[in-house]
Amino acid sequence: TFYSPKSGVVAGLKVREGFYVNPQNTLMSIAQIDQVWVEAEVFERDAARLKKGLEVAMKLDSYPAKTWQGTVDYIYPSLAEQTRTLRARLKFDNPEHFLKPNMFAQVSIFPEASAPTMVIPTDALIRTGEQDRVVLAFDNGEFKSVAVTVGQINATEAEILEGIIEEDSVVTSAQFLIDSESSKSSDFTRLDLISDYQSAQVTGTINSIDSDTRVMNISRSAIEKWNRPAATMDFIVSKRINLSKFDAGQEVEFTFEVRDELTVVAITAIATNDSASEQSASHHKSTH
Repeated sequence: TFYSPKSGVVAGLKVREGFYVNPQNTLMSIAQIDQVWVEAEVFERDAARLKKGLEVAMKLDSYPAKTWQGTVDYIYPSLAEQTRTLRARLKFDNPEHFLKPNMFAQVSIFPEASAPTMVIPTDALIRTGEQDRVVLAFDNGEFKSVAVTVGQINATEAEILEGIIEEDSVVTSAQFLIDSESSKSSDFTRLDLISDYQSAQVTGTINSIDSDTRVMNISRSAIEKWNRPAATMDFIVSKRINLSKFDAGQEVEFTFEVRDELTVVAITAIATNDSASEQSASHHKSTH
């Protein structure tokens, strides 16, 4: 007579009366189901948020009114090649033995709270396969198509890491029709739907940068097409521009737009000689 060292449920019986057995044969396997493991598959885009010890909630079709609470017990080191999902082993207490091996379940894993982030409706995001974009709307009827860097996405919201600021208004309806008229290769394209602005390209030198007030003083060259001499001007820089990319003494190239009979002069693009274009809405009030 042999006795099992632990109590449990016979999960596998590989012997019958009259069988001849050797010491290496497995006669039966005993499973303890007071606590069970559940294997879950997590999408690759969510893998970075998965950690051991996170709280988990689980529901089964067999018991729709009951919810089990558990934790992430182990995360497998590699993704499934076919589904590109990451397997996680979840641990649940099962004192009433409702949970049976090979059941299917729906699980919700609760990641740790992250820092506040900017989100937009998923419908406002234009995904071309090569670049993610949104269309910005302005009070004067203008629209701008701008490239963005996207973080986490769910069915209703998309996290935006770079490209827009909190005060921006994004188009959520028919934005693809607007963007289809713009240049997909431009980082910040203006669509002239209403106004016909004049523009000119000039060079200049940055004299000073005030990070607190976001004012950049630039000595620009003459604008020949408007018969305007060289001048030194202050520009209020949009919050969208990263000021750390610019230093006093740098030579820059920028594009002017003149609006409302020369009452507003706007820089729509500015770049150093060794950097990519910084698309902006930097502006300077002028009465000249």
